Amino acid sequence: MQVGSFIDWASTTRYFNVPNTFKTDGVQGVAPGQTYSLVLSLQRQPTNPDFVSLEHKTITVIDGPGKGQHTTIKSYDPETRAYTTDGALTGIDAGSKFEISQSMYFLMEEVGNKVYW
Repeated sequence: MQVGSFIDWASTTRYFNVPNTFKTDGVQGVAPGQTYSLVLSLQRQPTNPDFVSLEHKTITVIDGPGKGQHTTIKSYDPETRAYTTDGALTGIDAGSKFEISQSMYFLMEEVGNKVYW
């Protein structure tokens, strides 16, 4: 895996309008001052079944009765598998299909600062 910034250089210099024949566009390492969080999923790796965080995830009904409705999980207890949401889903039944997704807004750096605004 390689992490970097795609640099798109100008075709000419800013002040003298000289053609750019010395820098090429492409991935050239992480640009100074840029931050990122690398989220990685590896197949066939051991997991911790007790660590599940569903807070701030969105439940969306993607098919069946109630399709198109969504709500956000406000809190989740992995031991009891109980959660609370910011609103109710109505008209759903056993034929409803759900998706749980996460906004990039809630990914955090190691120091606890929000990366995405």
